[in-house]
Amino acid sequence: MKQTLPIALSIPDACHITGVQKDTIYRAINRGELRSLKIGRRRLIRMDSLKAWISDCEQATQREMGFSPTPNLAE
Repeated sequence: MKQTLPIALSIPDACHITGVQKDTIYRAINRGELRSLKIGRRRLIRMDSLKAWISDCEQATQREMGFSPTPNLAE
């Protein structure tokens, strides 16, 4: 059976999936690097925004290390 991922994640779920700490997620949101939305009292991150942020982080790391960029996986 094919398992589908949700369209949006809570902050704890985003942390679990990416392996980063909650502070890192909130810092990225506050810097405008990671898009999020609020529904009621809940802050959610769309899965496509999370994938784009991870891809941007990967590309920034590769530039810092002098590697050639890889294609954007979020597209």
